[in-house]
Amino acid sequence: MSASRSGHSLAVLVDVDGTLIDSVYQHALAWQRAFADHGVRVPGWVLHRHIGMGGDQLVGAVAGEEVEHRLGERIRASESARYEELIGEVQPLPGSREMILRLTSDGYRVSLASSAKAPNSDTISTCSSCGASWTTRRRPMMSNDPNRPRT
Repeated sequence: MSASRSGHSLAVLVDVDGTLIDSVYQHALAWQRAFADHGVRVPGWVLHRHIGMGGDQLVGAVAGEEVEHRLGERIRASESARYEELIGEVQPLPGSREMILRLTSDGYRVSLASSAKAPNSDTISTCSSCGASWTTRRRPMMSNDPNRPRT
């Protein structure tokens, strides 16, 4: 199959955390420990349901705006450090590498997206070796604007 339509290249944008790599539980645990570091108790199930939400929104969503205002930056910094402690447990999900290889061999331009501030270097290396490129943004890239250029 060729990944072109009317002479245009087709591209695929794939989220990394929870899609290509099995990191959801490590993120939930890192957040739970980060909140605890600052004396805030948030149940694991609540955090699990909010994984995928950017850290800029997660603190207020699970602990309230007062905690966000008072401790948000410190909790986010703690979460980053706590996640680094767990990163060695994160593994690619079965078939993720093969999926990227298949898409690139079929002619698709594959870009990987993450709401993380800086994806782990092992993750970048693994995914990039399959022919994918990285895209990181703090806000969603989707738009309903018909005049927005498509890449």
